[in-house]
Amino acid sequence: MRLARSNARLLVLLAFYFLFIVIGASIFSAIEAPHENAVIRSLRAKRARFLDEHPCVSGYSFIYPTKDKVSMAGVTR
Repeated sequence: MRLARSNARLLVLLAFYFLFIVIGASIFSAIEAPHENAVIRSLRAKRARFLDEHPCVSGYSFIYPTKDKVSMAGVTR
């Protein structure tokens, strides 16, 4: 079964478009990854420092505050 010329062009165009998207995503990831990792490390350090300074707050309630507040109010799902 032979592809029509227009179908072949469409497949080639889609292949190049997919390649363009993948290359662009990898370049974006390579540029942004160091900054993103630094921000994540900073946030984790701030969270750990906050939890050390405020022992009345548990790590779980710090991450999921609305779930705890709903259960404290006696609301069940």
